[in-house]
Amino acid sequence: MAQLPPVVHSDQLLQALRKCDDQLNVWLRKSPANACLFMEDPLAAMRAANPDMDFHVMLELEAVLSEIARKLEHADMPLDKAS
Repeated sequence: MAQLPPVVHSDQLLQALRKCDDQLNVWLRKSPANACLFMEDPLAAMRAANPDMDFHVMLELEAVLSEIARKLEHADMPLDKAS
């Protein structure tokens, strides 16, 4: 049976995200290509901007982002009639 990485608790994930926020902002401002990568693949951009980020935190972040994306894809979102 494959071993799963330890679960990163939400507090740890939030702390890691706060820590890397400044690094990500600097990295995004360096190049339009970096900003494009972030729009296309936020997780890859986070890895590129924060190469020293804990691997387990990145796995947890990936799981959270994937779940949000999955829910958004399947959500029955009402259209905004005002637009």
